[in-house]
Amino acid sequence: MKRFLIALILFAALGVFTPFSALHAADKDGNYLLMGLGGDTCRQWATARRIETPTLVEMESWLLGYLTATNVWRANTGDVSGGLSSDQMFTWMDRYCKDHQDERIGEAARNLVHGLDELSAQRKSGK
Repeated sequence: MKRFLIALILFAALGVFTPFSALHAADKDGNYLLMGLGGDTCRQWATARRIETPTLVEMESWLLGYLTATNVWRANTGDVSGGLSSDQMFTWMDRYCKDHQDERIGEAARNLVHGLDELSAQRKSGK
């Protein structure tokens, strides 16, 4: 089981490189391929979290892989989470997805990163 989860996290991380680099790899219209569970909707995220479907761990792992890829590929980002726990970020996704049910998980994850960036900037400025 442990090997499966590690492999799953690695595959999830590989699936996020394309959306993460959207500013660099998107076509002229801003379109890019969103791979893996990041292509599922927030409605599916909410259902998985509410009734703990078999894909719940996969979705949560995909999100953590996305955040890990952000840490790896973005300059000067050692920990995009800003010290928040996984559960706190999952709760953020729960709230976000409640209001954006048709949005893809990958887009929600990108918005989570933007929110974490804003939180980090506020902390640095002392606000």
